[in-house]
Amino acid sequence: RWKTCQELGERGRALLACVTSVVRGASDRAEDAEKLSRICDDIVRLFDRITRMQERDLMFALFPYIWELREESDLLRPFCAWLARGQPRGARFHPETNHLVHTYRGGLVASLQQLVKMHPDGTFSPSEEEQ
Repeated sequence: RWKTCQELGERGRALLACVTSVVRGASDRAEDAEKLSRICDDIVRLFDRITRMQERDLMFALFPYIWELREESDLLRPFCAWLARGQPRGARFHPETNHLVHTYRGGLVASLQQLVKMHPDGTFSPSEEEQ
């Protein structure tokens, strides 16, 4: 069955479930952070393959979407590993990468971004919903 552009595939649902579990502390954070790391590796490989496409028009059509997912995975991997090490309530994560405040948020990436609150000083913490 074909999915609409609003539906997540199996891998998208797995990514969202994994990040949700780590951020909400619903299960073994260390195990889920490791699963997330493997999914992020897959995202990086997909990004690298797309950037090497010979059909450049198609590459440029896909690039903004995979770039956004790659950027978010570059934040989520260390953020979830940081959470898995155990953090006091209210602690904020200082990423090694720059993430611009007020960037586009839609689709799968928006769902992932809703789990991680970005503060004006560039730090991150779990969103305060359902903790």
